[in-house]
Amino acid sequence: MNKLFIIVFVLTVSFHISSAQNITVSGTVIDALKNTPVKGVKIMFPGSDDVVVTDSKGRYTINNINPNSVLLFSCKRYKSKLVNVYSKSSIAVILERDTRFLEQTTSIDYFFCFHYGPSRDKKDSTARDLKWIFN
Repeated sequence: MNKLFIIVFVLTVSFHISSAQNITVSGTVIDALKNTPVKGVKIMFPGSDDVVVTDSKGRYTINNINPNSVLLFSCKRYKSKLVNVYSKSSIAVILERDTRFLEQTTSIDYFFCFHYGPSRDKKDSTARDLKWIFN
């Protein structure tokens, strides 16, 4: 009976010690260029299939995480970033814009032609038919 009590006690204490090691991490994600909060950033961490997403003010909170974990911050149009927790309870992350999306931007020029009705003379039609040209 005494041995059973000791085994149960040791298992209970070890369970509480291992669960007490996990921490809560919170913080803000900020745009490096504009110095404004970034909403919709996905935060993934090992040991869980859960994904935490920043709110409209760029804030996040992750409960019950290992203090030695690595967090992955990712968002469209930004470079992904890995951050070590190192037992910190508050982590501010600055994300830089991904230049690949800037290079893929295409400029579209519009050509407008205003016509003042049917032309009477074919020789004079281009001067009379085209009023404005925008590039």
